Amino acid sequence: MERRNIFLLSAILFICLGGTTAFSTNSLFKGRVHSRNITEDDCKTVGFICDECKASYYCVPSSSGNFTLEMIEDCEDAGTTCLENTGKCTSQTNLKCNSSVTEYEFSCHQVGLFPDPFECQKYHLCTETTEKSVVPKPQTYECPQGYAYNPLTTMCSKKIVNATTDCKPLIVPCDGPGQSGGVQSHPNMYYLCLPSENKLYYPQLYLCPNGWEYFNDNCFDPYPPTGLDQNGKCIATGLFFNPADCKRYFQCPSVGGSPVSYQCTVGTKFDFKQKRCVEFTCQ
Repeated sequence: MERRNIFLLSAILFICLGGTTAFSTNSLFKGRVHSRNITEDDCKTVGFICDECKASYYCVPSSSGNFTLEMIEDCEDAGTTCLENTGKCTSQTNLKCNSSVTEYEFSCHQVGLFPDPFECQKYHLCTETTEKSVVPKPQTYECPQGYAYNPLTTMCSKKIVNATTDCKPLIVPCDGPGQSGGVQSHPNMYYLCLPSENKLYYPQLYLCPNGWEYFNDNCFDPYPPTGLDQNGKCIATGLFFNPADCKRYFQCPSVGGSPVSYQCTVGTKFDFKQKRCVEFTCQ
């Protein structure tokens, strides 16, 4: 009885969404013939599912306990792409269907752990090579299902609750040569768009030296003068960081006065550029 109710509910939902009174692919879709690349086995639950970037289908439960696939829309005919997170055609930016993203291969330019610019569950380990003329190949890893790689902890510690908001790409696709910028959630890392053999431009990741941070197209020392003299008295007014602890900072109300100490909450640090606490894990 419960399975029958699920089937009836899905049928009603499908009719409302498809604008038809029968589960007929022909009645739903009047465009060109679509070559399907997914099967009923790809259906894990009732609802929308993408056939790559090309079309939106609906997984309909059958009385046998399996699923049948019914086409909702041919995205290519509509000039759109199918968004994996929703299973529906969309006109919004869809990185999964962007050729500069789907053909992207991560390259090592420095030693270290690097997040994948576009896939939140992937990360890359770059190690040294004995041959200076050879660019080392990365060792690529993938986080367990339901978790994303966190550049700040260098672990798969970010839980994915909503794929649309919790799994956003760190970098936008390259528009041309020389495009650069900081990497979201990682103040020491930045990207530079370089040409590839297929004449597309891909973002390559780099780390600022000596623990410096990237800001306004440059790496800089995040620990400027503290604003105190050798006796611990203020030599300037304003907010200053504490070099002994990245979570702590102090305020100098007057020159010659004593500083007032403050501390950021767990998981944040004091950013002297913005003069406030920002998300960061102090090492």
